[in-house]
Amino acid sequence: MKPMVAARVVVVWLSLLTVVLGFFGVRWVLTAPEPKLFPEWNGDALQVLGRDGRWMITHLENVADGKIARLPEPVWVVESGGVRFTASDLAQFKWVQPPDSFGDVFSSTTGAAPKTGAEMQVLYFKAERARTKVK
Repeated sequence: MKPMVAARVVVVWLSLLTVVLGFFGVRWVLTAPEPKLFPEWNGDALQVLGRDGRWMITHLENVADGKIARLPEPVWVVESGGVRFTASDLAQFKWVQPPDSFGDVFSSTTGAAPKTGAEMQVLYFKAERARTKVK
């Protein structure tokens, strides 16, 4: 094979490889990461399941009406089995409707707890670890 023909073949293959890798790279970057925790209804209780780790749930959100409940104390999820919020737990929380855009920040209104089966979101943080230094 002549050197010019071989060079063209190499350039074509490298170009195709670059296009294919670029396509998959863009797809990978644009794909939203899967959440580590997710809520689902189990009877009349909201169960929050997920991957093993140290997760701290701070708020629950009713997607249907936008009301958010701040938990009185953060709830730790350590195992994939998760935690359960019973209907009576949910009724005890103060469900707040955040203010509209450009509204007074303190003009939120309160509302009722979500009904069983309502679409919910969990707001949570991953706990980072720092150990004491050994001298």
